Amino acid sequence: MSVPFHPEYKTWKQIGSTERIENNTIRVVLGNDLAVKAIADNRINPWPDGAMIGKVTWHEQPDPDGVVRPGQFVQVELMIRDQAKYRTTAGWGWGRWIGMDMKPDGQTLDFANTHCVDCHHAVERNDYVFTMPIKNQQRGAQ
Repeated sequence: MSVPFHPEYKTWKQIGSTERIENNTIRVVLGNDLAVKAIADNRINPWPDGAMIGKVTWHEQPDPDGVVRPGQFVQVELMIRDQAKYRTTAGWGWGRWIGMDMKPDGQTLDFANTHCVDCHHAVERNDYVFTMPIKNQQRGAQ
């Protein structure tokens, strides 16, 4: 099921990043305060209702020194956990907004199942989340 746009994603904390080499994009993964707390409390499988995860995507822009930087903005994707409301889409609401004008993508009823859940089914064991956050490391642990 498609979710409403949440412009406050820009204030969320970074919880991960990823690169997709098959399409030359880089992504920053963000979490709302509830998602960040769930990570700290190790409650991410399943994620609690109300957790929101955002993924901001840019095309890669390599510079002459080989450093890869964000280039052209591609899209923002959101996942919102609500097991009751989104029970038909694996307990998550999904949404995508493309380009600088943030054009909504996938406003059809089957979008979440055919484009989101079908792909994320590969990580069902991680509560349908591909990019797992870095867990807190204890200092001095060997």
